[in-house]
Amino acid sequence: MTGKQDVKKAAMPVPDNVRLGETTTTGLRVSDGRIYEEIDEDFRWPQLIHTCKTMARDETIYAANNAIKALIRRVNWTVKTPEADGEVTQEMKEREKFIWECMHDMEHSWSDFINEALSMMTYGFSIHEKVYKTRRGYEGRFKHKSKFDDQKVGWAKIPVRSQDTIYKWHYDRNVRNIEYVEQDLSFSLGVTGTPNNLRTQVKIPYKKLLHFKFDSQRGNPEGNTPLKACRVAWKYKTTIAEFEAIGVSRDMNGMPMISLPPEYMSADASPDKVAVYEYMQDIIRNLHMNEQAGLVFPRFIDPESKQDLFDFKLVSVEGSKQFDTAKIIDRYENKILMTYLADVLKMGQDSRGGSFALSDNKTNLMAVGIEAILTQLMEVINRDLVTQTAHMNGWDISKPLPQICFEDLDERDLDKLGAFVQRTVEAGAMEVDTILSDELRRAAKLPITDGSKKIRKELLNQTNQEPKPTDGANSAKKTSTSPKASSANSKGVSN
Repeated sequence: MTGKQDVKKAAMPVPDNVRLGETTTTGLRVSDGRIYEEIDEDFRWPQLIHTCKTMARDETIYAANNAIKALIRRVNWTVKTPEADGEVTQEMKEREKFIWECMHDMEHSWSDFINEALSMMTYGFSIHEKVYKTRRGYEGRFKHKSKFDDQKVGWAKIPVRSQDTIYKWHYDRNVRNIEYVEQDLSFSLGVTGTPNNLRTQVKIPYKKLLHFKFDSQRGNPEGNTPLKACRVAWKYKTTIAEFEAIGVSRDMNGMPMISLPPEYMSADASPDKVAVYEYMQDIIRNLHMNEQAGLVFPRFIDPESKQDLFDFKLVSVEGSKQFDTAKIIDRYENKILMTYLADVLKMGQDSRGGSFALSDNKTNLMAVGIEAILTQLMEVINRDLVTQTAHMNGWDISKPLPQICFEDLDERDLDKLGAFVQRTVEAGAMEVDTILSDELRRAAKLPITDGSKKIRKELLNQTNQEPKPTDGANSAKKTSTSPKASSANSKGVSN
């Protein structure tokens, strides 16, 4: 009886009419493992792969992606020990060291893994298989070597699973959680010459995968590629660039024109004349596509007019253009770069130029976007990979676990930082101590002290020291705060 009463008391905070579990789904359009959220068929699988690969080769899109990847690759990753009750135990430090060892004990570098994960910027998602190993040292006949020999479960590699091989997403019966991902290797196995005894249809458990999604909505596992937003601008830019190239070719070489008697072009022309007319059309078409270097045909002269019945010449295009294609293409390039928050790449490339303040603001905006991408990568890695690794090593995952974090993306402006420190120290809001000194050294990329050398006493709270009065008059002079003196003091710390 007591047990029943305890159960009833434990359930009392939850009302009887509230269900603890899920009631329905997100409404994601899924049919037979395929996602049908996108209304544009070019961005549905498998057309999605061809569309993204084609657009990714565009020089503007490639420049934006390359700039983002270059900035992310230069970011330093660290492992921080979370503080529990204001203190860091030795056990936390050892776990932090273990995660750091896992990051640098794989068959590939950590930066290569991050670079592969950034393929979600092209396809909308990126899938990696988590391959673990028992750390048994470097000697021995083991498939996965390790720098350490402590029998702990570490990371062997986190290889990407190519987006064009992801065939289906298999959900549970309620279409809420992904149970496994089906990979189709039929195309890649035939190209790479892999042995035929390997399976072409592979089902990978979802718990074995590390899944990154860009701007996912309604739980769409395929994410949302930024190429969708710039598809129209890319289409118009490439089309106008092709027209511009054709126009340049015609301006330089002229437009080919063949003159022939009108009876060859009439609707009731004889089969022989129709064949001649079609042959002339093929000549014009081949010359335009650079498939024909020249042409040879007999000369026919009209006996009455003594003029050639057939004539070939290049007609030059006269007059000025009604539209400036360069400005139109530049406008669409700006729209593409705006999609990636990378329009700072166009600063200074035209006659308009741009102020330093505008460039600084755009750079900061791009940095905010990149930090959002890094935060997304960091959250997935910590929530999935680190937690699963901790559980496999027998850690208590209810306690704070080590977190893989990224350092600041932008380098600090030392002039602004120095002015800030000067103001706060002089105002007494900050003390000069070892912590401040080490942080300033890190910002300036200088060696960190080992703590053996203490900060000079004259630097400690030097601005908070009271002036020593000698007599009443001198004391009054030293403590006077005339407007001239005040303005002189404020001028010394202003930017």
